[in-house]
Amino acid sequence: MGNVILGLLLVGYIVVTIVNLVIEVKRDKETRPLRIRESRSQMYLAFELARFNKNIEKAREEAEK
Repeated sequence: MGNVILGLLLVGYIVVTIVNLVIEVKRDKETRPLRIRESRSQMYLAFELARFNKNIEKAREEAEK
């Protein structure tokens, strides 16, 4: 009788673990496009800042001449 209870507990633990993994994968698929968009906007911002800094350096060099 004790072995049956332990077996059921083990099976229940395995089922709950698998269900949690499936839920986590589904949630990750839902949020992935948002993360991609965020990283693209961060890359764009970084490129714009680099271009802005480059323009400032050019302006300083021209001002020194």
